[in-house]
Parts: sequence; structure tokens; C-alpha cells
Amino acid sequence: MRYELHWKCVPLNAIAYHENWYDPYLGQGVYMLVVATTDGQYVAYYVGESDDIGRRWREHLNKWFLNPDEKYWIAESADDFLANPVRVFNENRTAQRLANRVETQKQILDQTWFCFSEVNCLRPWHTLEDIEYVLQRGVMQHFQITEDGHIGDTGRGKPRGALEIGNHFGRSFLDATLPSTIHFDDDDKMTIE
Repeated sequence: MRYELHWKCVPLNAIAYHENWYDPYLGQGVYMLVVATTDGQYVAYYVGESDDIGRRWREHLNKWFLNPDEKYWIAESADDFLANPVRVFNENRTAQRLANRVETQKQILDQTWFCFSEVNCLRPWHTLEDIEYVLQRGVMQHFQITEDGHIGDTGRGKPRGALEIGNHFGRSFLDATLPSTIHFDDDDKMTIE
């Protein structure tokens, strides 16, 4: 089964100055956080799913960036993360309970995009978690992220049956954040194009 995802992108902090009650309803689907690196690349660094994408946008903005909770894993250095987030992940240079987490996340927030795609036509044998899993694995393979646990809630399990995802961006500068096609086979093999 092939799913076509049409990604929309806005700066993550676009709703930062609205009242906390403001959660734009953006439907159900998948989302990712993408950072603009200091060398001009755009790197996806978190993939999630939600039955209310706008609510999750607000939750991530508040709990991970504006008022970062101690439980969140955060880059030890904003400068290192903005230079090369893949290296930070692969070298496990993230930590919880960082004393400078507010300043670190503020720097990263200013360079982060919130990208999302509605997924309204799931087949009975697929879930949003299945699409999330394939996207996470596709991001890891695409950017050569070797360490699990950084890209999202990856412990949800593998899809039942083959699944293919076509990714389309309205903003061409974000085309490199995901492979145009991710194919996940029944036998747990993944190919990207």
C-alpha cells in the first residue's frame, strides 16, 4: 500500500506568541521537526504522529523548547547541534536535566521548522504508528543516523505488511529532508529513493 504525504512547513515558533490555549487544528497525521544547520542543510531530527497535529505542535513548542522539561533529551551544545545534528546523535551527545536547557533549546528553536502531513485514508491493516515508524527509519537511513532513540518514539513496533510512502514538499528547500520514496517490505527490509 502506498501513501502520498504532502508536507506543509512553518517555523516551529510561529505560534509561540499566541495564548497557550491556541492549538490550530491541523488534522491527524505525521509531523517532523527539521533544523536549518549552519552550513545551509535541512535535517529532519524528530518524527512523530498524532490524532491532533496542532495540539502536538503546541505541546512540543511548550514542553521541549519554551519551557523544556528535565525529562527531555536535549543536545549538550546548541552550536554543535546546529552545525551537525547527525554527529550529535551518533556520538550520543544529548542529555536530560541540562542546566542550560532553556538557552540551548531557544537557539535550536529559532532554526527549527515544524512540518506536517495529514493522513486520512489509512487502510485497516495500517496505523499512524506504522507510518511514523517507516518515516523514522527512513530518516535514519537517509541521514545515516546509527543510534536509536533520538528520532522519536521508535519502540512502537513494525508495520504489518508492506508499506510505501511518497513524500512531497510545498517548499523545495526542504526536499532533501526525506527520501522521495520509502519502501518497507513484509520481511523488514527498507529501501529509499
